[in-house]
Amino acid sequence: MFKPINPRVILNSGAALSIQASSTHYCLPQENQGPYTHYELGHPRGLDATDLALLKEYEDREGIYAYVPKKILDKIINSHGGFRVGQLP
Repeated sequence: MFKPINPRVILNSGAALSIQASSTHYCLPQENQGPYTHYELGHPRGLDATDLALLKEYEDREGIYAYVPKKILDKIINSHGGFRVGQLP
């Protein structure tokens, strides 16, 4: 059974990205229920050079970042003032 795709999140700075976690995504655990320690991020918009440098080693293919640790994701979310719309899966 597939878990629905998590809606794209928008951070308080206006930055936006897809944050996914399920049995079909690059996350840990790779299951349909968390808690998750690593996430798949996709197609970020509005992130700065510091954020992109943090994500660089997780880039799987253009625009997709695999197995991003929660601590890195939290750092990015916090640097943009938290969630305006959405939440972690």
